[in-house]
Amino acid sequence: MGKPELAMWAKEDGTGRAYRHPTRLVNDAPLTSPSVTTILGLVDKPALIQWAADRTLDWAIENASLLFVKDEEGARRWGKYRWADVRDERGEVGTGIHETIESMHTGGWNYPVLDDEQVRIMQQWDLLNQRYTLVPHRSEFTVWGGLGTTGDEDWAGTADGLWDITDNETGEAWFNVVIDLKTSKNTWPEHWLQLSALRHADFIMAKQPDGTWLEEQLPPGDGVAVIHLREDKYSVMVETDEVLLYMMYQQFLSYRSVWGAKKRVEDFIKTRAKDAEMRF
Repeated sequence: MGKPELAMWAKEDGTGRAYRHPTRLVNDAPLTSPSVTTILGLVDKPALIQWAADRTLDWAIENASLLFVKDEEGARRWGKYRWADVRDERGEVGTGIHETIESMHTGGWNYPVLDDEQVRIMQQWDLLNQRYTLVPHRSEFTVWGGLGTTGDEDWAGTADGLWDITDNETGEAWFNVVIDLKTSKNTWPEHWLQLSALRHADFIMAKQPDGTWLEEQLPPGDGVAVIHLREDKYSVMVETDEVLLYMMYQQFLSYRSVWGAKKRVEDFIKTRAKDAEMRF
């Protein structure tokens, strides 16, 4: 997924990706809310740490002859963030798939040129559509949640879709399902926390033909789903248990609370440091 229209660039506000509300104001300034993914950055991800270490080691093995001609500090500077290159490459794979599927569903023209891996992923998408009938109601839409509270529980995020899904083999059908498309190697528990938040949003942000935005109610639905697409397989994982989704949403809100407390402490320390500089 690219940058949603209402999203700020990562760290534009100094706290990670955030969203700027087009109509709501706080102290005469646009409401700025942290993104769901920024908040869930607090979730411990030991597998991600090991993945980064493995990718750095892979790079070092491939470039050993070049590393050996550098001094120790130079080699460290050159190699320490190479895992991020792989992360960004994987992100580009996912972005191309998202844009292609969104164009298919909306009748748009934003069809990127796909590489061989992405072509194979789209072949799995074709197989998925033989097994399932998908009826898209919305694609890549932004939602806002935690509004009308004490002012420190707001958040925003973007869902990949709101679809009806019918399993053509079993006849099972789900309506108005909030969708997350994933091309990562695995899916993780935080993906479901993300979806539980999006499902419990207060409003969908709907752009009007004249360029203005309206807050619209998220329609009732049968739950959430992760659509997992890889080169050699696909899966459709639907979760409809409202009690479980609500409990996961409460877990997400606990991370939002911690994120807010952490930011207040950081802001206080920065203000105190500036005051100290002004006195000297």
